Amino acid sequence: MKSLITTATVFLFATCSAHGQMDFEQVQVGGTVSSNPQSQTYQGYIEEFKKAVGSKFSEDDLNQIFRDYSGYVMTGVDTTELANAIEGRKTTYFPLAKLKNEPFYGKSISTLLQSSNPYQRVLGYITVASVGDNSFNDLLLKAAKGESFKDGKLWAGLALLYLKDSHTSDLFDFLVENEEFGDAHMLPFYMRLNKESLRRTAYEKINSKNQKAKILAIQSLSETGLTPKTEQVIREAIKSWDSSIKGYAISTVTALGMGNLKQLLAPLLKDESIREISLEALANSPTPADQEFLSTLIPSNSEISKDILDAYLKSPRKESVLKWLMLIRDNKVDSEYVFFVDDQPLLSSDSLLDAVKHTIRKTRNHNILRELPRALADRKDDESVNLLIELLSDSDSTVRYSAAVSLNGNKSSQLTKQLPNLIRNPNLRTVALTELLIQNNIDGLQDVYESLLESDTKKSTDWYRSSLQYLAAFPRAKDRDLFRSILQSKKDIFMKRFAVAGLGQLRDESSVPVIVQVLREEPPNDLNAITYLVALGKIKGDSSKEIIESYKKSKNDSVRELVSKLLATW
Repeated sequence: MKSLITTATVFLFATCSAHGQMDFEQVQVGGTVSSNPQSQTYQGYIEEFKKAVGSKFSEDDLNQIFRDYSGYVMTGVDTTELANAIEGRKTTYFPLAKLKNEPFYGKSISTLLQSSNPYQRVLGYITVASVGDNSFNDLLLKAAKGESFKDGKLWAGLALLYLKDSHTSDLFDFLVENEEFGDAHMLPFYMRLNKESLRRTAYEKINSKNQKAKILAIQSLSETGLTPKTEQVIREAIKSWDSSIKGYAISTVTALGMGNLKQLLAPLLKDESIREISLEALANSPTPADQEFLSTLIPSNSEISKDILDAYLKSPRKESVLKWLMLIRDNKVDSEYVFFVDDQPLLSSDSLLDAVKHTIRKTRNHNILRELPRALADRKDDESVNLLIELLSDSDSTVRYSAAVSLNGNKSSQLTKQLPNLIRNPNLRTVALTELLIQNNIDGLQDVYESLLESDTKKSTDWYRSSLQYLAAFPRAKDRDLFRSILQSKKDIFMKRFAVAGLGQLRDESSVPVIVQVLREEPPNDLNAITYLVALGKIKGDSSKEIIESYKKSKNDSVRELVSKLLATW
């Protein structure tokens, strides 16, 4: 079984093939792949459930349920939460819970689970999981061990994991047999099971001759807390395991924050395959001797290696991250060194605020300044805001962009005073300033953007789009022809959306037909209609109202709420 996988625009749903393997069918997000008017509704699932029990139920029927009811089938598995978010649906862990109270449920679910039809059995497995019904766990466990239909076996096991079954040893063996650890999708559900039970199973399996079992056992211990026995087991694994899997044990050392590691890990730093994870374990150690040893690895007169810097940065220890800030501030760091603020939450914490600001002020490495200012995003204190405003005049364009992005949402007087001068200066302007100008309602800069629109049409798509965004936010009557020409051109959809927004601001009723035409060219996801609905809501008129009303029964919660709000003030 492969997982339910989504990308930004496409869902790939696991489906059963005649050969007993999981195929993938592409389903456009929000696409009308089914004529079922009750798709993605509870009542719709009930009707399909009833039909599945009383009639021949095929592979295609099962696939259709996966497609039509992805928001109801074991939500929370893999990327279903993301899928629901894209579709504007709320995610609940047992989305079909009330089905258990329906009078027909008990007899019908038993029929499905005991059917000779493998596709009916799979529907039964996913339904009891989505309902949150633990009463069939013994049957599911039997299926996970010996179901003749391979994909049914996998769905039965996943259903047990989803239901947080207590048979951790059996589920451990199930995962060893069926999970691909390099692309694990069921493993996170296993790690949510009872911690004490996970620990006992790990101790039981840690000395298996099967490498996958060793890996799963040691990974399980990373989730169950540090005990004297756990520490002993992990240390023995690091000493005795083959180097090809030793890194999993060291990773668990890091996760548990174990100390007194110098003697254990120092000899392993020569092995490039596990050097990085060994350094991370040392950086996360609470033992002074380990920290002193790691410091001896920092060169005094040459560039600090990426692996040492990353070891300090990745640590959840405040002291290690402070050390990283000091190193990038005062020492030689590769000009190409890359890091991301979002990967270390401590960088944005109150406890490290002063250290982060001090590093920004003192470092001369522009590569550091291109990312570190993002740690000050959402800060409202004068010192942080003024520091970011200073960076808006930095000689490096990426630093200026990063600072502007970090000021997103800020409406301080210091900022609003500077913005017009910055956007008028060709040597300092960056596209990220446009969003700040709009947020701060700074009108009167159309001449700048008109000039950019004319001079940068071929040079920079970013500036062309940014110029449209500003002109659409503060449109003038003469911009109507520009916006309409964009809608009738081959410009990208984002430019067209800015043009639609501009026509909405102008309340240009004559443009409704062309707005509607472009709306129909959008990918079939109701979320893509929001810009158009807002614009039509400003324009008013019977034609606009008719289009807005056509979205009253949208499957997307956000779209329905928008439509209701627009019509309420008509």
